Amino acid sequence: QKERLLIISTSKPPPTTTTTSTGGAVAQICPRTGTLRSSSRLQGGDLQKNQQLGVKSLSFFPRETLAIAHGTTDKKADAFAVLLTVRKDSTTVHWKCRLPEPMNGGLLVSPTTSRHIVGGGASGCLYVWEGGALIRRVANAHYREVSCMSWSSDHRLLITGGADGMVHAFLQIDLVEHSNATAVSPIRTWSRHQLGVVALVPLSGGRMASAGQDGLLVLMELSSEAILITLQL
Repeated sequence: QKERLLIISTSKPPPTTTTTSTGGAVAQICPRTGTLRSSSRLQGGDLQKNQQLGVKSLSFFPRETLAIAHGTTDKKADAFAVLLTVRKDSTTVHWKCRLPEPMNGGLLVSPTTSRHIVGGGASGCLYVWEGGALIRRVANAHYREVSCMSWSSDHRLLITGGADGMVHAFLQIDLVEHSNATAVSPIRTWSRHQLGVVALVPLSGGRMASAGQDGLLVLMELSSEAILITLQL
């Protein structure tokens, strides 16, 4: 963001009996001072009557304040995507849609096209939307849920981490190309983690760092499938 604000979203909606807070929140915090600039809740008319949305992930469109958010209601199987504008003083919800399944890996906007959104499903499938239309479903991208996703630093690769401990690299062009009628497969795979992958961080020089529930930090080279460093925490 231009003002270098930290955007934070809640992961779960509060209990329906709560009277002081209803629905998930999107907050803007100054990372240097810790000052809360604004906090907006997705509640009431934003969703169906009496439903509250816990915001699990946010992905911003390039050069815009528009963001796509993914969350679930108090009925955990009921997952939604919400388009919203995050401003300094407020959060405005534009539209919502029900997702085919909870996107445990979140939703990511393509930084190169701005038209494509990728979702990582709880079933292990990947979903790709273009202009609001679902154009691709990659079945069994992971054997268990997709737990995290990240674009490579050059935006050519989508890196996915799963609860199966695997890290895959998919070509962005394979995911969005309409003429590609064949099944999409990863071009790279790393299997150093013994438990689920919980975080992916892109680094310069064509590298990616992953963290797992097994306490491992793994530094990978995307061009060669090599593992450069493994740290046990």
